[in-house]
Amino acid sequence: MKGDFTRFTFAPGRRFSRVLMQQGRVQLDADWNEQADIFTYLSREVTKDVIGHAAGPAGRAGFAIGAVRDGDFPIGYGRYYVDGILCDHDVTAWNADGNPMPFLYSAQPGYPFPDSLAVAEIAASNGDLLIFLDVWERLITAHEIDDIREIALGGPDTATRAQVVWQVKVIAYPELPAGADVAVWLAEQFRGNSGRLAASTKGVTAGTDPCTAVPTAGYRGLENQLYRVEVHRGGPAGVATFKWSRDNGFVLVDLVEVRRLDLVVSGIRDQRRGSAPGQWVELCSAESDLRGEPGPLVQLARVDGDVLTVDANTANAIALWTPGRTNLGVRRWDQSAAPGAGLVQGAVPLVEGIPIDLEDGLVVEFAANPANAVYRSGDYWLIPARTSARGEAGTIEWPWQNGAPLAVAPHGRARHTAPLARYSPAPDTLQNLRMQFSPLAIPMP
Repeated sequence: MKGDFTRFTFAPGRRFSRVLMQQGRVQLDADWNEQADIFTYLSREVTKDVIGHAAGPAGRAGFAIGAVRDGDFPIGYGRYYVDGILCDHDVTAWNADGNPMPFLYSAQPGYPFPDSLAVAEIAASNGDLLIFLDVWERLITAHEIDDIREIALGGPDTATRAQVVWQVKVIAYPELPAGADVAVWLAEQFRGNSGRLAASTKGVTAGTDPCTAVPTAGYRGLENQLYRVEVHRGGPAGVATFKWSRDNGFVLVDLVEVRRLDLVVSGIRDQRRGSAPGQWVELCSAESDLRGEPGPLVQLARVDGDVLTVDANTANAIALWTPGRTNLGVRRWDQSAAPGAGLVQGAVPLVEGIPIDLEDGLVVEFAANPANAVYRSGDYWLIPARTSARGEAGTIEWPWQNGAPLAVAPHGRARHTAPLARYSPAPDTLQNLRMQFSPLAIPMP
């Protein structure tokens, strides 16, 4: 969630049931957001306990997979629950007779997906295929949907939204041991064995200037920040890269036009949302977001109002990236460095077991456990950093265990999967793998 947040405080293990506001107190976004998280967690857990991992209502279950022809197939309308998350597939187009138009696999927003077979690959496949539902949440701001702004107040972006995204995908059907559950296998493929990260602060060498007080340890930043460390290019350690932001990566402006090396943007309202020469920015689009792909990182050579001039040494990807894309944006990151000075296409190489200094005493370290971990593009960790009101060194909010910072799995993005069908091209058969449930209510005698 790349919004302008202070921190995220929800923790299921605390068993909080409500957030209660007190009179005359400061109101913080974290408290309101924790209440929303509590309600969401409780409702989804209850749904899972009642209907199970994934199922649809009897007679109205959605996502029925139709006959596969030339590598494409229709996806039925209706609703389905995955890990307690409601996935609605509503009719959006009707034919001249007033009947719903078929919704094809290839018509999904963002198709083709990097972890799904394309139509041509499905048509050419000789082995069985697994058709499944991939569900996740993404943050919606006024950049994505402009009408959430309040025009009566001059159009500021106020609150953001969390949107459920579902995508029907196709992969080769796995060779599983007898009795194995394909739903469990799916969950492992998309949620298992991801890398871990630990965050801490370190001390600094005492200064030589007797008039300058230098703290000996802790976070030394002058402002409270919510740091975001996000995997840019996925893969194992040594291949993967990461980027980081001291503002949770929320600084995003609209990309209006590309003029060779100049990016014409809109939405810069203050210095905090602005950029400076030497900084790295990511080119974003709706397609990249829905496909789970990072955009190219380019370095800024000059900033003149709403015109960002890109360093020619990093601009090669712009022309290849922009054609046909929609909802373009420019997102600021903070791993500022000169080209070739330790960065890989603008991102930091991801290595395990070695402390990596970010800034102001903040240190992160990727853990070598679990072995052979795969870092997925878009996985992220959030590190709230807080200054001290007493003039002492600040601190970060991070779990510790046995006197050391705990290496934890990514804080997001959580993905939820459910099998829908098994397709066998020879012979041409389709096995429905969906589950259904009946309402608990029955007629009274």
